[in-house]
Amino acid sequence: MRSKKLKNLMSKSGLDALIAISPENVFYSTGANIKTQRYLRDRLAISVISENKDDSLIICSVEENVVRKQTWIKDIRTYIEFKESPMVLLADLITERGLEKGRIGVETHYLASCYYKQLIELLPYVTLVECSDVFNKVRMLKDPDEIKLLVKMAKIAEKAITAALLMSKPGNSELQLTNQIIFNELNQGIEEIPFMFLGAGKKSGLLHPIPSEDVIMKTGDLIRFDFGGFLDGYWSDIARTVVVKKASSLQQDIYKKLILIHNKVFEKIQIGIRVCDIYNYAKNVYTELNVPFIMPLVGHGLGLECHEYPIINPCNQEKIQENMIINIEFIILNNGLGYQIENLIHIGSKGPKLITGTDMDDKLPVID
Repeated sequence: MRSKKLKNLMSKSGLDALIAISPENVFYSTGANIKTQRYLRDRLAISVISENKDDSLIICSVEENVVRKQTWIKDIRTYIEFKESPMVLLADLITERGLEKGRIGVETHYLASCYYKQLIELLPYVTLVECSDVFNKVRMLKDPDEIKLLVKMAKIAEKAITAALLMSKPGNSELQLTNQIIFNELNQGIEEIPFMFLGAGKKSGLLHPIPSEDVIMKTGDLIRFDFGGFLDGYWSDIARTVVVKKASSLQQDIYKKLILIHNKVFEKIQIGIRVCDIYNYAKNVYTELNVPFIMPLVGHGLGLECHEYPIINPCNQEKIQENMIINIEFIILNNGLGYQIENLIHIGSKGPKLITGTDMDDKLPVID
């Protein structure tokens, strides 16, 4: 079904073939989750999709045994690392399909310039076109298995936070709270935590604070954190703000406004609305509440990448559709302190459903 969707949009885009090279799009188009591809940039895997031909997959020979167990692709071609260039195999495959003068979609934003140059030299008459938009538009609508996994991961993240906060107390360091959240995530089956931003007190006002064992959480400190999990090729992403022991009236007032912004924007999200209109609505709500608006986006798709289509920014005119999985996120900076909420929503046939934050109220959570 994925191949069929990609071929359909490929044809509408005037392309004769699609070449996937990034780990995300190779995985999406073949089912092969080649983990070393994420870390070893030169160890390319390449999927080739064209009309009236079976899809093909080019991989490093050392990955063949594992890949054959993962993928539905039958035509698998291997190259010997350091000895053979995958671009030679790709050029041969394109020529074999009679497309050496064709219009070929390639992830040029991902492909290193040395490989791009080599491909041009091997196929001097081909027209290479950036094709990320094709993959983005297909991937933004999730299939049932993707939705199930993303919901599961979001729930794990929320449970990990709840348990970690119950175990934390004033006098703990930022790193102690961080490690507890990570332990809880891994203990529930998450493979890894690609990023964890956590800051206490004045560090909460830094957009991407790195947790430290030297920063101790004191009474009245705001703690803001934003982290992502990774499992089976997919991401989770969640952000929360809490206070140590007791919130001041100002902290509580600002947090109440943050929750109000979140709830109003969530209610605005409906099938058919443009994402730029969601962004502009959020900006207006900030203004109405006399809160400074600093955000270049107020949400994003989630899936094989942490930020994927659709990005809720002022320029994107894509419309909300059924089977999108979207994170909505809001930040308020005040007097050097940062407040943030980020939750996952699923766009179902009857509209949006909140996956995380269902029990959230406007009272600032407390670490006792």
